[in-house]
Amino acid sequence: MFFHIFMSCADHPMVLALRPEPGAINVMHAFHSDDMRSWTHKGAMAYGVSSLGLDKVEEGLRITLIQEVRPPTWWEQVWTSKVYGYIYDGQSLSPKDWAVHDSQATAMIDPQFYNGAYWYISPPKGIVDPARSDTPIPIRNSQTEAPLYEAPRLADPSPVLFNQERHVFATQNGSVLQLSGDPLRPVDKHPGQNSLFNGTTVPFATVIDDTLILLAQRNVNGRRLPVISSSADGKQWSQWKPIQPMPKELHACTSPVMGEDPAGGYILFCINEKPPPVNFKP
Repeated sequence: MFFHIFMSCADHPMVLALRPEPGAINVMHAFHSDDMRSWTHKGAMAYGVSSLGLDKVEEGLRITLIQEVRPPTWWEQVWTSKVYGYIYDGQSLSPKDWAVHDSQATAMIDPQFYNGAYWYISPPKGIVDPARSDTPIPIRNSQTEAPLYEAPRLADPSPVLFNQERHVFATQNGSVLQLSGDPLRPVDKHPGQNSLFNGTTVPFATVIDDTLILLAQRNVNGRRLPVISSSADGKQWSQWKPIQPMPKELHACTSPVMGEDPAGGYILFCINEKPPPVNFKP
């Protein structure tokens, strides 16, 4: 009896995150486009969430994320590992969570679904910021016991299948890293494009109309905003183009993800990271 009462009192964090919270630091916003050139801001969608992932499912689009609204209960910490998120059906968000079983994982950070498994980084205990750690950070998934790739200063893995080959994009040393093959290996950049990925972070890869689309974030006039590039062969890339127009009231639009909107056109989600108060002490 106590167990059922205890669990019923713990509101699902993804339901809580749909309630407007003026004080939330990380707020998920949405943008819509008919042509991937001009975007319309749809407004705030969820509060207290970060590290977005996106993939297509039968019901619409699955958004995976890290929820910051409610810490896991004791029961959740001891008996389950979960990835949280939403299903977007073209109109609204439905709260969801998915059980993940990985006995070797110390954590599941930056989760994203691909080819029947959740992918994430799993830094050793004690690592506060994997993207700045000199300790090798493993990329893992929920179907493989051994790490798929590991290196220092690694974060934000985004796997995709393109031209029958697996590619994984990630952040490393403040730039986008491209991996491919089995086992995963860094891809040699095409001559003349060695600097294209420099200074660009938090990549998200998807395939639209037989074209590999890469979304990421860059510092644009003091704000971290989404930019987009594309490739017909996974080697040669177009120059980055910013997502426009971007509302001035957004301090940032980080961790961008994009897909075909079930309602038509294209949908983009990102996180507005509000700056901390002046008297904030980390």
